[in-house]
Amino acid sequence: MSSPELDRLIVENILDLDSAANRVEPIEMRIWAAHAEAMESWSQDCGWVGEFDTDGDLIARPEAWETDGEKQAWFGLGFGANDDELDLYFELVQLTGAKGNVCLWFGYKGLRNPWKAVARQHAEALREFGFVMTPYGDFYTPCSPDLTQMVEAVESGDFRAATDPVRAALDRGKAAEPVFTAILKQLGAI
Repeated sequence: MSSPELDRLIVENILDLDSAANRVEPIEMRIWAAHAEAMESWSQDCGWVGEFDTDGDLIARPEAWETDGEKQAWFGLGFGANDDELDLYFELVQLTGAKGNVCLWFGYKGLRNPWKAVARQHAEALREFGFVMTPYGDFYTPCSPDLTQMVEAVESGDFRAATDPVRAALDRGKAAEPVFTAILKQLGAI
């Protein structure tokens, strides 16, 4: 569709577009809240701790990854490694699985250079658990929802099936915990 045709459609439907744009943020907040609830419930069931406030980070971790009252490492919910390049306007696009990715990222508090060197040594082992290493030495595992399930969840208010990918990613994180813990011990972080 050419730009003039698209521009015409936008102008003709501007009231509907304005109404839709005003609904996007509340829907995004509902989805973030569903992810927070899924992560908190999963963490409680598995004996992990975390931060589950949608105004901050959504993170989960084993208690052993804390020293002197400070978290040294965690798994946090975020978007895909290359999603910035997609030039998406609404987070809702990623949160629904329409385009881009939702990912569970491994986060580490320590210095980047020692981390990268040690992380590269363990990349193959972590790949077996479904974790991808970026060129910067960061690890993530995808957990994007199925668009159809998310559409149904937004309509019904029941987000259980739509947040199953987040729980599955946390399961992969728990399975990979010994490898991540070995890295943290090698670096003297824990």
